[in-house]
Amino acid sequence: MKASLTTLEQGKKDVTIDVQRNIVEKEGGKADERADHEGSGRKAIWPSKKVALTAGLLYLGLILFGVFAQVMRMGVIVPGDAAATVDNIMSSGGMLEAALVSDIAMIACFVLLGAVSYIMFKRTNDCVASIMLLFVIISGAYAFFNLHNVLEAVQMVNGAGQLTAAEQGMVLDHLNAHEDGTYIAQIIGWGPWLVPLGYLGQRSSIVPKAIGLVLIAGGIGLTARGVQYFLLPNMGDLFAPGVVLSIIGEFSICAYLIYRGIKGRESSAEKDETGDPVILA
Repeated sequence: MKASLTTLEQGKKDVTIDVQRNIVEKEGGKADERADHEGSGRKAIWPSKKVALTAGLLYLGLILFGVFAQVMRMGVIVPGDAAATVDNIMSSGGMLEAALVSDIAMIACFVLLGAVSYIMFKRTNDCVASIMLLFVIISGAYAFFNLHNVLEAVQMVNGAGQLTAAEQGMVLDHLNAHEDGTYIAQIIGWGPWLVPLGYLGQRSSIVPKAIGLVLIAGGIGLTARGVQYFLLPNMGDLFAPGVVLSIIGEFSICAYLIYRGIKGRESSAEKDETGDPVILA
């Protein structure tokens, strides 16, 4: 009889413990859900510090290589003057070749940045992140193909013999075709990819909402500028403010990702269901 009573009491204790455990788990789940969807419903899903730092450094490489290549090209190209352009290329000591190499490095950074960005944001919205990555791949592939214009100009200038006036004109035509191609790249990816990047950044809380909104506006402005270049070339810089916003947004997210990668606080106590660490804001 005593043994039965003892067993019964132990069973009641086990049931009580199970009920209390279930209550704690439910409350904890509700708390996690409130934390994940706090305020505007944004998920606070943070990448590891390594991923954030890698993205920031790739963005920095994209900016530096891109600016360097553009400065080198502007230093030798004289709009509308093929002879002066060829003379500048021949006397520049390899500035156009340096621009070509820098462009290749820029495109490589851009494609790698797109891949790392997809890794950061796929858990926030895999569909939008996939669209973002698609913009990067398409525009990156086209931008790499577009470099054949610069390569052909370099080969013509470095070829044997003095160039004729017609050949000099072809050199300038190749460089102008490359410039046209950069605007096409803006339309098909360089501008559009900033829109999902900004959306995912502020949606996931990885970057401040202000930076995300500036990126979205800048992406629209950069894309519109590319369209205007072909459809309304004589209307001036109608979308210059949008281009400025894209520059501000890209510099801002680059700096912020590097900062979070260096100073971000990784919580060893908080893990998601896949075991990935969560970086707390």
